[in-house]
Amino acid sequence: MKLKNKVAIVTGGGRGIGRAIAHLYAREGAKLMVSARTSNQVEQTTRSIIESGGQAIGVAADVTVEDDVQKMVNATLHEFGRVDILVNNAGILESGPIVAIDSQLWRRVIEVNLIGTFLCSKAVAPHLIEQQWGRIINIASRSGKIGHPFLTAYCASKHGVVGFTKSLAEELAPCRITVNAICPGLVETGMVTETVKEQAGDAIIQPHEIAELALYLASEEAGAVNGEAINIFGSAKLHLGF
Repeated sequence: MKLKNKVAIVTGGGRGIGRAIAHLYAREGAKLMVSARTSNQVEQTTRSIIESGGQAIGVAADVTVEDDVQKMVNATLHEFGRVDILVNNAGILESGPIVAIDSQLWRRVIEVNLIGTFLCSKAVAPHLIEQQWGRIINIASRSGKIGHPFLTAYCASKHGVVGFTKSLAEELAPCRITVNAICPGLVETGMVTETVKEQAGDAIIQPHEIAELALYLASEEAGAVNGEAINIFGSAKLHLGF
């Protein structure tokens, strides 16, 4: 088992990529804190992990609220005594032309995707520094490297996540903590419309494929990989990838 006795926090773990990562980590021996805004999704993921023989607890939390984030970390420490791995997966996508998109909605995308990543990393970092080992894995996007029309907020937030990843990696490297980002193309999750799925066909990536890369980055074997924003596009056409 690649993550035996490690403790991992996965935000946005109630569905999609986060759920796939949580399940794979549990199968590889990690103890899981599953977090999401929706209590039902948290309960479903934690219950399925436990029923499969894994260890997991869950907390409903909004990653943009600092008190919620601290509650999540405190619950992890209380239950498992430590934290080794943080997967910043919580994210939202909103689209619209710049002349029409609501400014509060635009801010919300930045808050969840970028500020949430910062707040969770800030809360976990002292514990990783104290033990002189850790992994932070940020789920960015290929939209963190290129632009897409009508996705200004999403692209801005994911570009920010990539920059944050590279900067924090340099800061924490002396403490044997790695910080990396995964930049998927089009993934079959709730964010993707049925029309886009039909256009993508076999090019669409499955959540478990992202989870496999997240497992590698969390493992001991990836200790020399730091500050990277790793593409995982499959065969998705350029105009379809998020």
